[in-house]
Amino acid sequence: MPILLERCTTLLRIDEDTIARLRDFSSVVEPSIDDIIHVFYSRLTASDAASLFTSPESLARASQAQKKHWMTYVLCGRFDSEYMAAARSIGHTHYRLGVDLMVYSSAYSVLLNELTVLISTFHRDRPDIAQSTHYAVQQAIFLDMALAISVYYESMIWALEEMSNELNFSLARAGEFRDNETGMHLMRMSRMCAGLAAAIGKDRKWVQTILIASPLHDVGKIGIPDNESEFARRLPARRLG
Repeated sequence: MPILLERCTTLLRIDEDTIARLRDFSSVVEPSIDDIIHVFYSRLTASDAASLFTSPESLARASQAQKKHWMTYVLCGRFDSEYMAAARSIGHTHYRLGVDLMVYSSAYSVLLNELTVLISTFHRDRPDIAQSTHYAVQQAIFLDMALAISVYYESMIWALEEMSNELNFSLARAGEFRDNETGMHLMRMSRMCAGLAAAIGKDRKWVQTILIASPLHDVGKIGIPDNESEFARRLPARRLG
């Protein structure tokens, strides 16, 4: 089991009893899942998220994909590496499409409300079963939300790192304009520094920092005039005697 998934299931206390309750519940939710999906997407299309669905066909595809995800993994307690890959893939797709994280989280609240009504109706004569089932479903949905949020977080951090790297490299390229070298020199030198850092046993974060920072080694040349006389004129005048 991937480390992130293991940490989430441990934090949410998703144990064998929880998974067994979810498996029992999956047969209950199966006849009602289409109605739940309908309510779920009706709420989405009534909000700003409606722009995500460019046609009835795209809405139908999204509905079927979400139904498959819930019934194959989430609502039957199948939390394995395949589930992890599927959950993160959905998160990446939503991030790429520009789905607001608040909308994403709110949509799960709609799902939880619909499932709560179903549980209360089906187990009206067994409040103990209703309570344990509700707990299991709640934990499963929180797990799915946690993985989606991790994808958003990682994607945002990656975008910030990319922007920072581009800014560093642009500044380093400004220093290279004083030479006849091309930007390939910066890339070769940067990779060599990172390779040396890795060879002497530095950790991944340290190696990445060297990879990013090393192209700036000549950035001070930007402030040095090309003309020697101009350079001399800028030097502080020496006092005689």
